[in-house]
Amino acid sequence: MLDTFAQFYVGLTKQLVHELGITDSEMHVHAGLMLYLTGQFLFRNRRGSIQALKLVFIAELANETLDFIAYDSLRLADTIQDVLFTFFWPTCIYVMSVYRRRRWATDLRRRELRIRSNPLRVLRRAAPAA
Repeated sequence: MLDTFAQFYVGLTKQLVHELGITDSEMHVHAGLMLYLTGQFLFRNRRGSIQALKLVFIAELANETLDFIAYDSLRLADTIQDVLFTFFWPTCIYVMSVYRRRRWATDLRRRELRIRSNPLRVLRRAAPAA
């Protein structure tokens, strides 16, 4: 039963790649981005989301498992390439979002410390020029 489903799934993905006129690697890039953005939408996250990245991981794990069942062997080089192409852009988006979030929080703390250390500075800046 699972073997039949795996054969059907692999055949469907091969047909989709052929119909779209793209390579298998390009399909992994697009699928990774699509899954990541779908995960962000479903989990209602504005920025980089670890939940969305987990969704990409689970989907890629399922894809590679079905490939393993359909081909009845582990094609290690192909599997590594598929994982890298699927995860590259979602991981970049996640890392950049985490970096920007931390940078924003650090800048906010610095501004708050400046205001606490010299509250008149804020009043002088807010006062209209005479």
